Parts: sequence; C-alpha cells; structure tokens
Amino acid sequence: MKLGIKDVASHNNYTWARLSSLFNNKNNRAINRTKIMSKIEEYKSELVRIQEMAILDTVDLVERANDCDRQTKVGRGDSYWLMKSANQTLAIAARIEQLHLQA
Repeated sequence: MKLGIKDVASHNNYTWARLSSLFNNKNNRAINRTKIMSKIEEYKSELVRIQEMAILDTVDLVERANDCDRQTKVGRGDSYWLMKSANQTLAIAARIEQLHLQA
C-alpha cells in the first residue's frame, strides 16, 4: 500500500495531536514529576552504593600499596600507582558526598 503526501501529512498531524495532548495534560505532568522523583531516588541510592564501593576500594588500594616492597624500583612504582589510584577513588567518594550535601 502506497501512501500519498496527504495521507502522510494527516498521519503526522494525528500523531502530533496525540503527542501534544500527552504533554498538555495536567495529570500527565504530575505523573511525570512522580516518575522523575522516583528516578532521582534511584540515582541517589546508586550513588550511595558507588560511594561505599569507592571507600572500600580506597582502603584496599592503600593496604596493597603498603605491602609493596619499596626497596626495589618496581615495588616503588607499584606503590606509587596504587596510592594514585587510591587518591582518585577517594576523590570520587568525596564528590558524591558533595552531591549529597547539595541536594
């Protein structure tokens, strides 16, 4: 079945009317706000989980860095990179904490 230009235009107008009615409905606005708020709560709980993981990873990385043999060049290098990674994961946890304080 081949659609003519008028058929496509009327279909587009119908689709636009249905979409615009969704956005103009006050009840839908309330529903959308509720959905947005539930998503925000999901994101907050996910951020808390990520923050906890970052703190645990920081502790693990510092322990590994302390266990490295600093008498050798390779041990010092390993210790350096582990401490650098620990600083970065701790910075992530701190940024998440800042987000919690702002919200």
